[in-house]
Order: sequence, then C-alpha cells, then structure tokens
Amino acid sequence: MINDADVMKKQSNIIVFITIMGVFISFALFIFVNSLAFQKQEITLAQVTERQLNAIQEKFNNAVKSINAISALFAASNEVSRKEFSIFASIELIDSPNVLALEWIPKVKHSERASFESAAQKDRVTNFTFTEENLQGELVAASERDVYYPVYFVEPLKGNETLLGFDLSTHPQRLQAIQEARDTGAFIASGIVELVQTQQHDAGLLVVKAIYSNGLVPESLAEKRALLKGYSLGVLKLQDLFKTQILSGNNHLQSKIFVFDNNAAVGQKILYPLMSPYQNLEEAKEAQNGLCLLKPLLLANQEWTLYQCVSNNIMDYLGNIEALIVLFFSLILTFVTTKYLIVQQKQRMHANKLLLELSNNEFYLNEIFNNVDDAIVSTDMSGRISSVNHSLIKLFGYTEQELIGQSVELIVHNYTSKDLVVGFSIFSNIEQYQALGKKRVELRAKHKNSKEFPIEISIRQIKYHGRDIVIGMLKDLSMVAEREQAQLEISKNATELRQLIDTANAPIFGIDAAGLVNEWNQRAEQLTGFAKIDVMGKDLVAGFITDDYKASVKGILDKALQGEESANYEFPLFTKTGDRVDVLLNSTSRRDAAGRIVGVVGVGQDITELNKIRKEQESVAHDLTQLIDTANAPIFGIDAAGLVNEWNQRAEQLTGFAKIDVMGKDLVAGFITDDYKASVKGILDKALQGEESANYEFPLYTKTGDRVDVLLNSTSRRDAAGHIMGVVGVGQDITELNKIRLEQESVANDLTQLIDTANAPIFGIDAAGLVNEWNQRAEQITGFAKIDVMGKDLVAGFITDDYKASVKEVLDKALQGEESANYEFPLYTKTGDRVDVLLNSTSRRDAYGQIIGVVGVGQDITEAKKSQAQVVQASKLATLGEMATSVAHELNQPLNVIRMAAGNSRRRIKSQKSNKDTEYILEKLVRIEGQTSRAAAIIDHMRMFGRKAEEKSEMVDPREVVSNALDLLGAQLKLAGIQVVTNFPEKCSKVMGHTIQMEQVILNLLANARDAMKDNISGSRITLSITEKDEIITISSQDTGGGIPEHILSRIFEPFFTTKEMGKGTGLGLSVSYGIILEMGGAIIAENITDGAKFSITLPTTNNIIQKIDLMGI
Repeated sequence: MINDADVMKKQSNIIVFITIMGVFISFALFIFVNSLAFQKQEITLAQVTERQLNAIQEKFNNAVKSINAISALFAASNEVSRKEFSIFASIELIDSPNVLALEWIPKVKHSERASFESAAQKDRVTNFTFTEENLQGELVAASERDVYYPVYFVEPLKGNETLLGFDLSTHPQRLQAIQEARDTGAFIASGIVELVQTQQHDAGLLVVKAIYSNGLVPESLAEKRALLKGYSLGVLKLQDLFKTQILSGNNHLQSKIFVFDNNAAVGQKILYPLMSPYQNLEEAKEAQNGLCLLKPLLLANQEWTLYQCVSNNIMDYLGNIEALIVLFFSLILTFVTTKYLIVQQKQRMHANKLLLELSNNEFYLNEIFNNVDDAIVSTDMSGRISSVNHSLIKLFGYTEQELIGQSVELIVHNYTSKDLVVGFSIFSNIEQYQALGKKRVELRAKHKNSKEFPIEISIRQIKYHGRDIVIGMLKDLSMVAEREQAQLEISKNATELRQLIDTANAPIFGIDAAGLVNEWNQRAEQLTGFAKIDVMGKDLVAGFITDDYKASVKGILDKALQGEESANYEFPLFTKTGDRVDVLLNSTSRRDAAGRIVGVVGVGQDITELNKIRKEQESVAHDLTQLIDTANAPIFGIDAAGLVNEWNQRAEQLTGFAKIDVMGKDLVAGFITDDYKASVKGILDKALQGEESANYEFPLYTKTGDRVDVLLNSTSRRDAAGHIMGVVGVGQDITELNKIRLEQESVANDLTQLIDTANAPIFGIDAAGLVNEWNQRAEQITGFAKIDVMGKDLVAGFITDDYKASVKEVLDKALQGEESANYEFPLYTKTGDRVDVLLNSTSRRDAYGQIIGVVGVGQDITEAKKSQAQVVQASKLATLGEMATSVAHELNQPLNVIRMAAGNSRRRIKSQKSNKDTEYILEKLVRIEGQTSRAAAIIDHMRMFGRKAEEKSEMVDPREVVSNALDLLGAQLKLAGIQVVTNFPEKCSKVMGHTIQMEQVILNLLANARDAMKDNISGSRITLSITEKDEIITISSQDTGGGIPEHILSRIFEPFFTTKEMGKGTGLGLSVSYGIILEMGGAIIAENITDGAKFSITLPTTNNIIQKIDLMGI
C-alpha cells in the first residue's frame, strides 16, 4: 500500500502541473484574442469607412435635393420674390443642415445691372451692388462686362451678407462650374474654392444647377446658352462635409481621414484635412504604417478618393485591452482553481488525520461528520450503510431513515477498470480498493431522482467499538465545475454591463430606492456638464430636474420603484451652465439577487435639438402654407386616397373651381380629361410609393368645360416619421403652347395632303405585290397604260435589276406597317429606258385597320440625277469653305517658321562672324525651303480638290484617299479637341473610281462626325479603319457623338435632309456621298454603335472587277 507521504507528494505535483497548464493556456488565449482583436479591427474599419462614405454621400444628396427644389421653384414661376425664396429655402435647409447657404444666381446683362441693383435696394438690402474680389482679396464694385452672374438671393442671410452681389464670373473656378452646368444641364460640383462669407475664407464646395427660361433642359448647346435664366446653388463647407462621427459605440477607436482629388494637378491633390503634410495619395501611403482602407468617392462630376487609417499604437492598445482582460480572468481562474485544489488537499489531509486517529484511538465518528464539508457514509464490512452526514443527505436527496441499513449500491454504481470491478463493492472488499493504488477514485453516483453524476470517493477501514467499519468521503464533481463556470460568467457579464453602461452613446441615469443618484455615464456627463463625482449620492429630481417637470418625473420614478416601468417620457434636466436639456427616457426597475427592487435605471435620448426644430417647423409651416396659396404657379395636392387636399389661388384662377369646390374630391376622376386619366393616375400612384416624376402633362377640366394643359412636377409628401401621406405638384400652364403646337400639326397635315395630291406619279400594290393603282402621271412617265400593268407583279415586271431586292424589302416593310419615304424607285419605260422616281410609300388599310396593300407617291428625279455631278462640285466648294479655318492654321505654322528663320539668318549675316555662321545660315535656309514646300503642297492639294472631277475612272488607293482627306481636315479636328485613330493595313488592293470624289466622301463623313461631337466635354474620338476581305474593301468611320436618332436613321441619305441649324448645312453631303459610292459599284450604310455612329463603305477591288469582266467574256 502506498503511504500517505507519497500520495501527498503526487497530489502536490498534480496541483503544480494544473497551475502551469493554466498559466500556459491563459497566455495562449491572450495571443489568440489579440489576433481576433486585429481581425475585428479590420472589419470595423471597413464598416466605419462605409458609414463615412454613406454619411458624406447623404449630405451631398440632401444638398442636391434642396438645390433641385430651388430649381423647380424658379422653373415653375416667372417671378419669385426675396421673401418667397427665403421661406422656401429655409424649409429646405431644415432637411439639409450641412448646407451652408442656398443661393439664386440670375443671368444679368449689362443693360439690366442698374435695375437689378435698384430692385435689391428696394427689398431693404442696404447698399446692394454687384461685387468682385480684387488682388488683395477684398470685395469691391464689379467692373463693367457684358454679362454678370451675381448672388441675388441667399438663405440664411445671417452670416452670408457679404455674398450678396458677388459676381461668380469673376472667379475662375466658380466660372468654370457655372459654365459646365449651363452646357450640360446637370448638377455640377465645383473644385475647392475659398468661401467669401467666412472670415477665415474656409474651403468649400459649390453645387450648381442651371435653370432655363422654358423650365426644360434644351437639347442643343446653342439653345442652352441662349435660354439660360440663372442658377440655383448650394454651398457646402468642406470641413462640415467630411467631419462625421462614425465611430459611435467605441470611444477608444480614433482614425485619420484623408480625401484626395483624382483630377487635380500634381501638388494640389489633397482636399482634406486642409493642413495635411501630404500633398498626394502616394505620400500618405508611405507615411501611414497602420491599418488603412482606400475607397472611391463620387460626388456629381467630381471623382475623389477617401483614405482612412488607424495607427498601429491605437490598434495595439485596442487589441491588448481585450486580450489583457482575457489574460487577467484566465489567471484569476487558474489561481482560484489552484487555491481550491490546495484547500481540498488540506481538507483531505485533515480527514485522513481524523481517520488515522479513529483507527488508532477509536475516535468518535461524529467528530468526522461535523468537521468535513464533503458527504460521508459509513458501512459495515458487507456494504450496508450504518450512518450518513447531512452533506450526503443533501447530495442524494434521501432521508437518513431511507439510507440506514440499505446497501451502498443504492447511491454508488460499479464500473469495470482493468478487469477489476470497482464501485460499491469496494466497501465490502477493501483489498480491491487498495489494489487500485489510489487515495481517491472517480465513480458514478445516482440521485434519488435517478439522475447520475460523477463523484470522487476516498475510503478507509477502521476499528470502531471493537468492530470493523468502512468510512467513505464523497465529493460531487459536477457541482464544482458548474459553480466555477457560473461564477466566471457572472463576473464577465458584470464587467461587460458596466463597460456598456459607461461608454454607451445614450445618456444613462440611475437612482437608489431613496431617489439618490447612483448611475451617471459618460454621455450623461457630456450632455449636462456635470461630472459623475458631482452628482453621485444627490437627489436627482430635487437637484437636476426643471421645476415644471419635477412632480411628473418623481411620480414616474416612484412607480418604477414599485415595479411599474415607463417608456418615452420627457425628462428635462438642468446643465451645469443653467441651460435646459430635453431627454426622452425609458425607466426600468433595478433588482438585487433576491428580486427586490433596489433602484431605477433609465436610458435616454437627447431631443433638445429635435424640439427646437419642431417649433421652427411649426413657424415655417404657416409661412409655407401662405407661400403655396399665393404662389405664381398652380399647386395641387392629394392625400393617400387620391382626394384633393391642396388647391392654391393660381389653381383657382386657372380652372375656375374655388378651393371649397374641390377639397376632398377625387382629383383624377373629377378633373382630369378622359384620355389622360390612366396615365396621370399611374404617375400619382408611383409618387405615393416614393417614385417622383417631373415635367409630365396634366390636362384639367375648367368650370366652363374647357381644357387646361399643365406641365407638372410631382413630389411625395411625408409626415414627421417619413411615411408618404400624399403628393403635391407644382405646375406650369402650357395651354397656349399646346394650342400653337396643334395648329402647327394641322398645317403640317394640310401640307402633306397637298403634296400627296400634287401632279405626281402614284403607284399602288395589294398584299401580294400586284399592281392595283397606276395614275395618269405614272402612265406619262413610263409609257405603260393602266390596263397594261394592273394585276401584274410590280417589282418583277417594272423595277430595274439592281434595285429589285431593295424595293421589294421596302414594300414588304410597308405591308407590315413600317412605312418608308424618299427611296429610289427606278422603273423601266415601255421603250426600255430607265426612269428614276423618288417614292414615299404608305400602308393601305381597310375599314378594320388591317393592311391590305401599299400606295406610293413619287417624284420624277431623272433629270435631277443627271445634274448630280454639278451638285457634287458645289458640295466640294462648300467643304472648301468649311476648311478655311484648318487651312489658315496649316499655313500659319510654316509661314511663322519662315519668318523666324529668315530673321535669324538676317541677324547672323549682319554680324559677319566665322564659317560656323555660314553653316548656320545654310541650315536655316534649308528649313525655309522645306516649310515653303509644305505650304505650296497644301495650296496645290486644295486647288486640285476644287477642280471639276473628270468622268473617267481610274485605279485609286483607299489608304491614300483617306490620308489626303485627313491632311485637309486634320488640323480642324485637332482644334476641336477630337482624337483621330487610324487602323490601316500595310498594303491593300485598289478600287476603281475618282480620287477627288472619294476624298469628298471621306471629308463629308469626317465633317459630320466633328459636328456630332461639338457638345462633348471630353472623350471625342474618330476611328478610321480600312479592311480587305473576299476582294471587298471596307472603309469605316465611327465616332463618339452619341449616335443618330432612330427615327431619322433611314432618311439621312436623302437630298436636302439635314438636322443642322438653318444656314449650317445644305443636306447634300451624305446624299452626294451615297451617289458617288453607288456609281463606283459599292454601298454605304449607317448604323448606331454603343456611344456614337458608324458609317461603312464597301467597294469591289480592281481584282474583283477584272474577274467579273473575264467571266462576262468582255
């Protein structure tokens, strides 16, 4: 048998081993949690950066929404007063608190300056005048110029007084922004500018939108510039835009934010912070050695980059805090476990000592039962229970009477270990226990309720009153683990709860049962100015609640102390400075471990600013109602059910219906014309779902039954919670405008009918393509009488072979409802001659609208075709006129070189120096000769281009033709900012044709592409390609001009058809080009591509022509 000293030594070694392992696991957990903290830091940085981006974007979008509302106000009203602007803009500023100012900038001609200044002074704007900044940065009276763009209205006026009258056109960045807004019609964000209204001239961002006279955005650049009325503008302070609290809930985490402008020049990339030591992104990346994240930031036309970093020191601190907490509690747990094992060892030593005394001295058994906390049982040598202590009764749930005399098997099971049966049998076989070589054995025990649990047992055989008994000490292992785990969880939860309360982003207050403060977190300190140490132990209601709320707050707290909790009640506090802070509070009863209420804790929300805004909104609501009622534009409103709830004075004047007549009635059913009921209802339903619409027709009945046409912008109307409760629309009366348009359409219809019934050939076919119409003019030009052609196939019998396929395709499309106009329709005459007819085809329908045939009205263009060569010549001379600018540029460069070289030579000769001077002079003279040759070549090329083309065809190199055309027009394209890309093969076959005429075709395509891209801000590009496949040469030209409208794509090759302004196009260029390519045996087609148009010319090579001639035997 192993002696007690060896057992104790072995147990001590186990305790030491457990302690070492505990320390090791603690530090392993420390390292693991530290790594988790770093990963969490990466995720947190990504989340807060995304929130930062969203916050910036939201501020910018709010500004855009406010600016758009200002634009709608000026677009809908011919005249807006300063007061109306102030009321309207102040409402928008409530929703856009980060907008420093909203402005109206009219376009003012020099002749109007005095009247604008006088009108402003009558509006009580003292000493109003147009101003500009001088070189010292001071505002002085603006100098005279053709057009001014002054700040005429601004809201809020306070703090922005210096802005009034400031001319934006005097500042380069501001001028660039308003010009770009004018030319695009879109929202434009300026570059960073110094704000005139702040004393420190803070950096700011201007967001601009152009407003045009007709309320719509014109299509052409010329119309945009001519119809410009002014601008709505919002001012954002750069520091306010980027200064966003994004790290709520983590007071320790601090980050650095940098914003860079991707489009700015080198050395000017940094936008924020203003005093940053870094000038570009690369410098910031090199300097930051912590965790960083890069994100794109797009605001209107501005492309910026957001760069957010967390330094290493802060990350280490954050990681270590969590890891150190884990390390601390792990070491504490290790210490507690070690301490517990030591105490258990001491108890067992004490029990063993007592057992030893019993065996030697027959000590009283009750002494053991009363001095040891473990459960103890004594049995006779057969395993029958003779006595138990209180701990064992509690552990197993039996009474003492139920256990005495029973076999120990009732509470202890057997189990097999190394061929030995160990368990209750050891009580009757002490040698078996000793054979295990252990002082303690782990067994399975069974509770009275049949639940099994692990125990640890130590037994000893002793002599008691002359007889042998066995005493066993039992320890519940499951309760130890559960108790230790519970204590650990309680400690952890308490720490986390304390940290949560103290660092929460909401103010948290607490009182004890006497109403004295016992909880006051950091947010409460910030909100009131009272430190925690100043308020702890003081009466909350008596010392910190305003007098008007003392009674109600005390009543609520008293109810909470009785278990009746409350939510969302006002809790107004005094601050340290005597101000009032309004808090919305939820109060909860605080209980001790026994469930007794020991106090109240409340979590609040600061609603001070919300209450101020609510009062301001109530004030503004009255002004807004008055503004809506007296506005110069009709304003309508409906509720969520579509019933009228807004109808201003202008709407009354326009329709004749008084407000009292329409309120509460269905707007669509009662006042919209039948043909628009469905579409207007659809738009209003969308607005009720949050999808707003602009500039849609809104035709109303008047009281007299007339129709009034209104162009309306509809906006969703929301309640304080943001829920849509209706729609309000601001309109513009376009009744007279529509009348003019209808009159124009009527005139156009009469003109069409006049042309259709003129003395022109008319042809008709049925659905099978057989002739069923052939008028007298058709008989005259063809020689075929009507009786000769009726019922015969028009295409097969009367169309020339080269046009059979294309004419059949056009007629088939017309039979499907797709009509065509001005297509060539060449016919055979009875004498075998060819007659060229330009035809318009129209689908013919029966009474039920079914297509039953096609009718075409034509024009004899036979003689016109003969004079085409003269038209080509005229077109080329027109092209020469267009190239005047390019030629001047090309000639100026060589002539300037000649002048400078000649001057240098003259001075050198005059100085009469060494032979090196002679060599210098010779070099300059060679350069003069070269540049003179260049000028002569340009002039000769133009002279050759202007000559009348010879009728005789020749072999032409397509690459040479395209290169010559680029020589003539290349400089002009360069001046227009257009990039020309060429894809030519090293060599290609030649084609039969006229060099000058082919150049004319390429020049026409280049000129059209140039005109199509004149409104492009950037990215203008022409790509010229030449390819050869299957004896066919393809020359293609594609541009980035936005493409050709689909409804005119089929007409662009018609003579005199043009989309250019009057005086800027003859409409002959593409028609002439079509004829030239057709005569060369080729084809030219136009199509739209992704970002522009593409023209493709296909021509047979000379090899192809020779092969055909050989096949024909010619």
